[in-house]
Amino acid sequence: MSTNQSRTVLYGGTAATPGEWVADSVVMVDEHGRIDLVGPWNLPAEAQGPAIEGLDMASDADIRSALLGGLAPGMVLDCRGLYVLPGLVAVELGGAAPGTAVVEGDPGERLVAEGITSLMSVAAPVRTDVTVIPLGPGQKGVEGAARAALRWWHDTGAGSRLAAFVGGYEGGLLAAVKETIALGVPGVVAINMASLGPAALAGVGRSRGALLRGYAADIIIVDENWTVVATLIGGKVAHSVRSLAVPEPDISELEWPDS
Repeated sequence: MSTNQSRTVLYGGTAATPGEWVADSVVMVDEHGRIDLVGPWNLPAEAQGPAIEGLDMASDADIRSALLGGLAPGMVLDCRGLYVLPGLVAVELGGAAPGTAVVEGDPGERLVAEGITSLMSVAAPVRTDVTVIPLGPGQKGVEGAARAALRWWHDTGAGSRLAAFVGGYEGGLLAAVKETIALGVPGVVAINMASLGPAALAGVGRSRGALLRGYAADIIIVDENWTVVATLIGGKVAHSVRSLAVPEPDISELEWPDS
């Protein structure tokens, strides 16, 4: 695996896996703003639905070698005690405009603060095998979407199909994820409904919406209360409520989970 171009490391976060939250994830971002290495604790291919093929997941040895073998990244973000998740993708059906990354300024700045990293507008679903779950505005919209997500989960069980919240241009995507999990849907499934599912629906499920090697490094970092601590777009911090950067990090001194 190529590690010599890596420029950012998200170290020691917690990644969603089926049925549980597992600590000590590592995500590395290359100089082109794409994910280069992903710790072995992240989402396996079968948890992400049929959009993912030929998954190239870093092994424990790969990560150790990259961290301890002179990677010298430009920035290390200390994500210990936090959750590292794919950025949220807001999709609107019936529009003609292509998908664009969220940019600074109103309302972009507010949406970035809510973890939305991409806005996609498509005339019709590109992936017709992705179940559409409408997400209306306000709390009623969030609750309605969560109930629909729960019904979909009960109907499909552990099937490999994807579902997608459609809406979210006014925010509410992360709230819908939280409400869906509270109703009993596994965390990784609910997260996919706001990230990989919408990206696949819009035809960009092989480049956005997941923590996978080669994907755009659009990432959100949240705390235990699901408050967005930081949002990265293309590997660069677009929003942060506090600094996570480790000044002049010495990679060799970073603690390893089982060291």
